[in-house]
Amino acid sequence: MKNSLNAALTRRRFLRTSLLTAGIASPFTASIASPTLNGLALAPAPRPKRAIFVYTPQGAPYDHWTPDGCGNSFTLRQASAPLEPVKEHCVFFRKFFVENAGHGITDKVLGGGFTAGRETTLDIRLGEMLSDNVMINNLLLATHVPGFEVVSKKENQLQYFFDSSARAYREFFGDRYVDPAIASPLDRRLLAANPDALNDFDKNVDLQIMLSALALQRNVTNVVTLMWGDNQAEFYLPESYSSKYRLDFHHAVSSLASVEAFVYFRAYLSMKLAYLIKLLEITPDHDGRSLLDSTLVVHVTDMGDGRDHTADNAPYLIAGCKNLFRNGVVLDVDRANQYDLMDTIALAYGLQDPQYGSKLIDGILI
Repeated sequence: MKNSLNAALTRRRFLRTSLLTAGIASPFTASIASPTLNGLALAPAPRPKRAIFVYTPQGAPYDHWTPDGCGNSFTLRQASAPLEPVKEHCVFFRKFFVENAGHGITDKVLGGGFTAGRETTLDIRLGEMLSDNVMINNLLLATHVPGFEVVSKKENQLQYFFDSSARAYREFFGDRYVDPAIASPLDRRLLAANPDALNDFDKNVDLQIMLSALALQRNVTNVVTLMWGDNQAEFYLPESYSSKYRLDFHHAVSSLASVEAFVYFRAYLSMKLAYLIKLLEITPDHDGRSLLDSTLVVHVTDMGDGRDHTADNAPYLIAGCKNLFRNGVVLDVDRANQYDLMDTIALAYGLQDPQYGSKLIDGILI
């Protein structure tokens, strides 16, 4: 695989991002000046706490994804290289372990499981805690028809996911942004999308990302969960990215002939994750600051390296929310697992005693 491949695709992705987000600070952002009373400036409203959880299946090829180096001096490899433009916002984990790794029971990635204390996943707990002044506790979006295969549950009941971001947009925003005078490029893309067109993975992921930014900015919710595929990973690369790999992700991972297809798929998913982080970075909050400042992005998966379903070296990462979490580093977490990560995030957000895991992860919180 040529070294220029990821760079070229990264440039293409961020050109598309800039086109989609041009003019996002249009009239719907309202006034961001400091409020006043009788001519005196009032203290700004406290910044909300927000989170976006992103699930991708089947891990990543460790030797092509895990960054070289540690601390704030590191370089990305082929499968993670598309995150280069946003790596200053990211915390990459080295030696991360997935408890109960492998296919199935996808709620394990967000703290679910069959033991006491794991009946409700962290995204649902946070949605309940951060529900003041929002329309819904959680926005749950999947790129597949969500049956039993979802990552979120409450009291052991699997939660409903929208399989159409266009339909979810219409439900939560209605016709409010049809007027071109206030509709952003993101509104127009979501309004133009066919709510019943569910087979285009690439387009559906982009719509999820756009809707997530709008939903946080406009106080529809403070917690979003995105599923980019289910545990079988039966989705395809768009031909605009590759006409060479016409197999689904699952078969790309399990191919014994070459790791190249697996690397290429993971680079593609890294580009999508970078697009999400970048869009949050350039989207203004109510006070004019970046949405990424108040939003933690958490990338989770169900195994380490999908080629052998290993539990070790899983490509978990977090990004953003710099008032609570470190950014721009690689941390050796010494086989800490997803349950420990959920507890560490819960502590930062002020959630009392969730006790998903057995320890907190050092070095994440500021």
